Amino acid sequence: MEKIYIRDAVYDEIPVYRDTEEPLINKWELQRLRYIKQLQLTYLVYPSAVHTRFEHSLGVMHIASDFINSILENSPSLEALKAEAGVPLVSDSAFQKMNRIIVRLASLLHDIGHGPLGHLFDEYVIPKILGAEARKTLADRCFSHEVIGFLIYWHRLREEIKQLLVKAGFGKYVEDMITWLDQIMIPLCRDPKTGVLIYHSEFNVSEQGYGYFLRMIVRDFLYPSDLLDYLIRDSKFSGAIELGMINRKRLIRYTTPVPVEHVLSRFSKEHLGKELELYKNIPTPILLMIDEKIIPDLIRFLDARRLMYENVYLHRVIRAFGWSAIEILSDPEAWCYIGLQKNILPRVLLRPRDQGLVEAFLEEYLDLTDHVLMEIRGLVKRGVVKSKTISNHVKSIFDYRKPMYKWLIGEIIPAIPRFTPGIRLSRRIRECEEELVDFISSNIEEWVKDYIRIGIEQIQVFPNTAWNVQGPHILIKIDRSIRLYSVEEFSLRYHLSNIGEVRLYTLRSLNKATKDKLREIFLEKVKDNVEWRKKLEELVSFTTVSTITM
Repeated sequence: MEKIYIRDAVYDEIPVYRDTEEPLINKWELQRLRYIKQLQLTYLVYPSAVHTRFEHSLGVMHIASDFINSILENSPSLEALKAEAGVPLVSDSAFQKMNRIIVRLASLLHDIGHGPLGHLFDEYVIPKILGAEARKTLADRCFSHEVIGFLIYWHRLREEIKQLLVKAGFGKYVEDMITWLDQIMIPLCRDPKTGVLIYHSEFNVSEQGYGYFLRMIVRDFLYPSDLLDYLIRDSKFSGAIELGMINRKRLIRYTTPVPVEHVLSRFSKEHLGKELELYKNIPTPILLMIDEKIIPDLIRFLDARRLMYENVYLHRVIRAFGWSAIEILSDPEAWCYIGLQKNILPRVLLRPRDQGLVEAFLEEYLDLTDHVLMEIRGLVKRGVVKSKTISNHVKSIFDYRKPMYKWLIGEIIPAIPRFTPGIRLSRRIRECEEELVDFISSNIEEWVKDYIRIGIEQIQVFPNTAWNVQGPHILIKIDRSIRLYSVEEFSLRYHLSNIGEVRLYTLRSLNKATKDKLREIFLEKVKDNVEWRKKLEELVSFTTVSTITM
């Protein structure tokens, strides 16, 4: 297949297949990512962090291509993989090409659902602008950029991809390849009451299949291509290169596919314990096993990820700027000019197969980029938006580069990771933040509540989508045997822990006497309070499945 080459600041050149990838790259659904920064407002602290979701998507595609090539080379039997994939008669070279094309396409598309300012928009702005009933719909239907990305793929790109694959000569195998792509792209969202995979049921996508094995290469594994690229790319462009130093080539080279049945046959029910039922429901027929010799490289990868979260992603000032952006975009007066009907999204989530409804939503949504924040600044300057609150937040970002909220005091809370299925961790954290604000305010004066913010930052040592497909164990290859570690066992053996930080922020305008009193209350009533400490340690320890890759 003919290739073109795109120059890249990280990998020098990224090859692109002219027949299957270039037509997609040139579409607005992908080009739009040029106008959404990878690290939201991080450039306000790290000036060179202005890279975008677009180049990240190309980078993920590049790494995923190397990853799947290596996985197939490491496979003890391509025949076994072909049988699991449902294409036992295809030639080895054609099978390798089919795998490579699909993981590359999935990598290209994995971030197409992002809104302006990335995770800030779907995690904070959208829920804040909607009412309580709509927020419940968002929670029940696992709303995130990945849900939007799947809708864009299904309603806008899927048929075109089919045609591109036919033209590229994949003939009778196109339907198999599209099935794999469906399984990579679809959100893993269970109904909170019935446990049914909502979108699988709506779109008639199988809950088990070979595509979920490929999904791990792209997004749902300990070190998928998505995470490998963003650690390398984000550390380079933020100027913190030393923080993101990982050996991606060794991690990829010493990862081996192994059938689920082979793993289950090696271990007793007693060894698997309560996770046995989870293993029975694993969607992939193939797991990924890590060679013992690269455990130091895996630990370095996990450390790099933690360091990037501590120093870049969750930087105190960046988080404070994020709050200003949330206040601006979720203000009803500003929302009128964003160009997105706020009540259409819950209806789309409830009726995702409704072509007309989804298309009406996407027509508006796909016009949204990071430029919306600058547009609101222009409206404020021209007096079109008159809100004093919006004006103050806009000035704090663009005119003064001083966020309205300033960190006052905090506390670091480490905790051993414990796999806890079935909880909505982000909701638990938000509820605890609100509870802490109420608690601190009640110990001083009620009016202070409007002047403070609590941020509970949880850094999970393992990526929060690591267990979505593979299950809650880490498979280590030791000579010819397999060692199965639980999340907790691996953490204890290699001295790994989740890190939490409780941060108290105040408005800069708050008087010094009140700030001093707040600092005192935080130390006495939160930091040194046994009950609060226990509650926060439990919250930080939670490790669960997630639909959002971070």
